[in-house]
Amino acid sequence: MNQWAAMLGDLPPSAQRVLARANRISLPRGCTARLRHTRLRQALCHAATVRATYRALAPAAQAALHQLRTQRGGISPLALTRAYGPVRSWRQLAADPRPQTLSEQLVLLGWLLPRPAAPRHPPRYV
Repeated sequence: MNQWAAMLGDLPPSAQRVLARANRISLPRGCTARLRHTRLRQALCHAATVRATYRALAPAAQAALHQLRTQRGGISPLALTRAYGPVRSWRQLAADPRPQTLSEQLVLLGWLLPRPAAPRHPPRYV
């Protein structure tokens, strides 16, 4: 869960705000990056919250999570689109935070996060 919390902190502020809005996490106006990250981490990365949210998911979403957890190093955007549907941009998700595909649902829960490209590593979702 520490890596997950660190990845939440690495997201751009607009993406953090979208996740907070989708998960009904209160963010005060003009809050600092540290406060935004702390509130996201406390709300999303708590073990009891994760268990309750997982149990509330549809069986298809649970199966998708199980498959994604077994993939070492994440999944490429193209493979994610083929398997679970496309993910809209953060701007489009901010305008309409209702998930349209299974992959968007996982992104809005904060469980599937985009990782930028690095040297010798293409962009992936982890």
